[in-house]
Amino acid sequence: MFNSAVPLSVLKNYKKVIWIGNNYNGDLNNYNPATVLQYVQQGGNFLLASRMGSTFFNTSLTDYCGVQLSNDLTVDLLMPLDANLVNMPAIASGTNSLVDLVMLNSNSSSIPIFTSDTTSVWNGGFRIHKNNEGTFTYIAGRPYRYNNTASYNNYNYIIDNWMTANLTGINENIPGNLVRSYKLDQNYPNPFNPSTSIRYSIPKDGIVNLAVYNALGEKVGALVHQYMQAGNYEVKFDASRYASGIYFYRLEAGNFTSVKKMILLK
Repeated sequence: MFNSAVPLSVLKNYKKVIWIGNNYNGDLNNYNPATVLQYVQQGGNFLLASRMGSTFFNTSLTDYCGVQLSNDLTVDLLMPLDANLVNMPAIASGTNSLVDLVMLNSNSSSIPIFTSDTTSVWNGGFRIHKNNEGTFTYIAGRPYRYNNTASYNNYNYIIDNWMTANLTGINENIPGNLVRSYKLDQNYPNPFNPSTSIRYSIPKDGIVNLAVYNALGEKVGALVHQYMQAGNYEVKFDASRYASGIYFYRLEAGNFTSVKKMILLK
């Protein structure tokens, strides 16, 4: 658990990240929801626990999770919606104040994990795990404001059982000369087991999509899906969860599209 400035290049070294948010200026200045979303989309597992949780979300993160956040409320009890979790009463009545609860949109793929004593309309937390991506979990309120034994039980279960995705790739900007054209390189090594690196270049800022497909043309992984600055990049694809076979990776940026084949041999 940490509250410090953590870029994606550091997040990529950790399979699980737990952020306890206090909403102080330093904390908010060091937290970047865009980086968190990129980390999750590339297979990382992120748990956010905070009062005033809305200050830790941006539009992209709320859209990704399919949720809305409430105004500041006082929560004296979180009640589990999963049989493996236990009631989390506040240490003392009214101590867990300025808490933002969540409401799932009708098309959301998020799963509510707590309800609250405050209102039946809003939930006290949720989790989401999209195919071939990582996991994001939100718990309303700081854990030390709830009964410590209950918090310990619930957090241990969530960390051990729900934050289990594997990182698939992290972008690294590679120093070099000015990029003048789009380019997608052949992965190296190829064939590979279980991981390989893919380099690509983009001459203009814009939305970049880099995805992996199986031999049937089905999308099995999203390595990049974000706005990026012009430059040379390298992303790692970890195929430890995939079966041996032929795969394709496709880069889309601007009006440029390129597809290359790679072989996974286990």
